[in-house]
Amino acid sequence: MRKETIRYLNAEYRNYQRSLKELQELTDRLALAQRYPAYKADYRKQLTYYTNRIEGLTKVTKAIKEIYDSLPADEQKLIRLKFWQSTTDTQSITELHISRAAFYQRIRKVCRLLGRKLGTDL
Repeated sequence: MRKETIRYLNAEYRNYQRSLKELQELTDRLALAQRYPAYKADYRKQLTYYTNRIEGLTKVTKAIKEIYDSLPADEQKLIRLKFWQSTTDTQSITELHISRAAFYQRIRKVCRLLGRKLGTDL
């Protein structure tokens, strides 16, 4: 898998909570716009953007949730420590009681899983 792809997948994991929040905000905006036909006519381009962004965010957040739920507890903890909590790699390695090599192998594994799920496994 290319470095750029791994960076992208790492960013998707890191931004998971932010993506969930943005997804909710966009869904609310879209629902509001659909209730008011005048707004809908004036902001057609913006609504198209909202719809496309919602589709993309839904795909990514759903894939991350499915992968996270399917992993064993130790790998779920790895994802929480590496991507969702502000711990350094060294702190994560210490808390997980694994070697540095094993840590990075597991990170690559969860990135490959997300890549396959999103169709970006390059």
